[in-house]
Amino acid sequence: MKKHSERFCRASIIGIDFLYICSMKKIFLITLFIVFAISINGFTQKNGNLGNTRITVHCTSAVSSVTLTKTPLKYNKLFAFSAQLDDGGLDIYTNAYPFLNGGSVSGITYPGLQYTDGCGNEIKFRMSSSIFSFDDTETIDVHEPGTGWSFLNTWPQLIELYQQGWGISNHGLTNKVGEYEYSLERNHSYVKLKTQVATPGGVRLGIFVNPNGDTNYTKYAFQQGYHICYVQGYNFGYPSFDVTSAWNHNNIRMGRTNFYNGISIAAIAQNMALASISGAHHWGVVFSHSITNGTYGYDFETFKSQMTAIAYNYGKSGADNIWMTTEEEVLDYLLLSPYLTVNSEKSGNDVIITFAGNLPTDFRYYAVSLLLNTDASIQTVNLSGPGNLTYNGQGTKQSLININWDKATLLPDTTDPEVNDAEKWVSKTEASQSQLDANIAVDYVEMLSPGTVKDSFRRRLCNISGLIYPKYFCALGVEDHQISSDPRIFLNPATGSLVVSSTVAFSSVSLLSLQGKVLIRKEISALQVLLDVSGLSQGIYLLSITSGSRVINRKVIINKIQAH
Repeated sequence: MKKHSERFCRASIIGIDFLYICSMKKIFLITLFIVFAISINGFTQKNGNLGNTRITVHCTSAVSSVTLTKTPLKYNKLFAFSAQLDDGGLDIYTNAYPFLNGGSVSGITYPGLQYTDGCGNEIKFRMSSSIFSFDDTETIDVHEPGTGWSFLNTWPQLIELYQQGWGISNHGLTNKVGEYEYSLERNHSYVKLKTQVATPGGVRLGIFVNPNGDTNYTKYAFQQGYHICYVQGYNFGYPSFDVTSAWNHNNIRMGRTNFYNGISIAAIAQNMALASISGAHHWGVVFSHSITNGTYGYDFETFKSQMTAIAYNYGKSGADNIWMTTEEEVLDYLLLSPYLTVNSEKSGNDVIITFAGNLPTDFRYYAVSLLLNTDASIQTVNLSGPGNLTYNGQGTKQSLININWDKATLLPDTTDPEVNDAEKWVSKTEASQSQLDANIAVDYVEMLSPGTVKDSFRRRLCNISGLIYPKYFCALGVEDHQISSDPRIFLNPATGSLVVSSTVAFSSVSLLSLQGKVLIRKEISALQVLLDVSGLSQGIYLLSITSGSRVINRKVIINKIQAH
């Protein structure tokens, strides 16, 4: 287990676009450096479709007085509370996730813990996990199912957590310290590669947790564009801070509280609530290494009782004034607010709300909560343009309005441009001829779709002598067009079989649950394999295919099949 970890950081990458002009024989790469308006924080910004969002508040009579304010915390909550488990331990998936989100642990079913959005909609408590990706030799992927690291989360489990709104943080490449810049950058690229099915471009890690509390990582994190860092024992933010106070949004260092048996996170939450008076709104973060082993953190019974006490007092069943969510969501809300301008105008019985501003492009969450006060009774609140709306206050003169934007709709074409990252690291490898740079470059090249662009990057890397690549990587025209485009997967309802075929022989094929449990495995050297899935329930599964040193993971959907 790692020692008490030290900090996390928020990523921001300056946007660089590339234009490709292709002929039959050559690819000319023209690099277009686009100069963006950069704020004091250095975020790349874009307006996107923000100006197309329009809210119309219709009242029962003419409106003569309006006040509109952004709430300090989302959903106008009194305080925000975040909890993280370091090292990627399995218990965040097997215990914290089903207990907080709703599910079963050791045969006991839990309904989950929740607060509301202030408009009657339930939201479940969420946490986050910081992960490293390899063993100390950097040869074993510790999250790949079946590699012997069963006490850590698998990639399918991490993907499920992320898709349910839970957080993932960068904890360095391995369980050891050293090679600081490489450890940070390689884990960033590798996690993106392994989570392509979770979100377009893979999960961009926005938080960095220093392995073993080693402060040598800090300068590299900031140099690489990370903006937010937690520092164990650091005064600012420890155990909480008032988000409405004046605080530096650039290269932020903050503290967080380590919890273990004997430390009450319920008491920490209570202290934050008590400190949130006279317009103050506190946010604090707690972390540990286990919720099933009191030696490293909490035992599960303690975790349940502490979280239940927080929910009882401040969740839906209590004051409903807590925002219990990931660090990433809170940070995105706080950092977005200065960029977002909200305007209102009166028009007869209507109040029209519009938005403006150049927004940071590397956030996961884009949201704002508004408090509207009028001198007329509110009848309806309607949204046009991008965004999702919830509101309250019908029949009154005050309304809480929550807007959540989907990034792809709000800021189209701002998903991570993998080709830019590939160009950056391939060029860097050509200049340095470093094996470490090459490892990162391979990750980004592997994210590209098969074709001439990907081949060109691979060719450039493979032309550098003295570097080691995966066996398949330099076999141009084989892996891309026969392995990556394959395997071909289809169901045969007549036989209840999942048919997997390729033009390159498999060495093994496994079908796993999203929890990482191996349901079917075949060791075989063949171009086609049939897996009997007639006894499986309808749902989503993970297909893991090995061909030589190449491992391909694909999600497959199995519809209900009659057993033969």
